[in-house]
Amino acid sequence: MKFRALLLALTLVLTVSGTAGAAVTEHRESTTNLSIAYPILSAEDGVVADPINADIAALAASVRTQYESGAFYRGEFGYRVHLDDDNFLSVTFTDLRYELHANQPTRHDYGYVYYKKTGQRLPLAFFVHLTPSDLDGEAVSGHLYNEQGRNTPIQPEKSVREIPTDYFLGGRGYVCPIFQAGELTASMGPTYILLDASVVDYFNRKNK
Repeated sequence: MKFRALLLALTLVLTVSGTAGAAVTEHRESTTNLSIAYPILSAEDGVVADPINADIAALAASVRTQYESGAFYRGEFGYRVHLDDDNFLSVTFTDLRYELHANQPTRHDYGYVYYKKTGQRLPLAFFVHLTPSDLDGEAVSGHLYNEQGRNTPIQPEKSVREIPTDYFLGGRGYVCPIFQAGELTASMGPTYILLDASVVDYFNRKNK
C-alpha cells in the first residue's frame, strides 16, 4: 500500500476508532536513587507487541545505563498512555534527572506513537505535514497547552523554529506536537500544540 493511501486509511481509523485495545500492564523497578516505570503491551487480536515493547524497554534501559555510569545523581522515568485503541498506542515518557545537590531536575519528554498491526513507531509526518510557521501560527492563535491541559500563551520573544519529533495522539483525530520545558514558555514542564482533525486535514492539503 502506498504511503498516502495508508496515511489516509489510518487517519480515518484514528478518527472513528474506539478506545478498547490490547491489554497494557506496567513494569516498575527502583533502586537507591532511580525509579523507572513503563507500559508493556500484550500480544493479542493481531497486535504485534514485541517490537513495541523492545523499543520502550530500550528507552528505559538507556536511562538506567546512564544512571549506573554516574551521569546523574537521582532520576525518575515515568509515562502516560494518551491513546490505546485497536490500531494505535500513544505514550509520553518523562525523564527527570537531578544533579548532586540540585534542587531542580533537568527534564526531557518523549512522545511515541505505535501502529499495533506492525509494531512500527510512526513519525509525526505520518499523520500531518507541517512547517515551523504552521505551528508558530497555531501557538500564537491560542492552541498551546501545558501538561495539565490548560491553555498557555507563547512567550512573545519565542517562536517555533523546527518541527518537534515528539508528539502524541489525543483521539478524535487530534495530533499534538510536544515542545520541551522552556522551549515556548517559561513553564517547568512541556507544552503541546493541539491540532484537531480539520486543521490536520488543512495542513496536509497545504503541504503535500
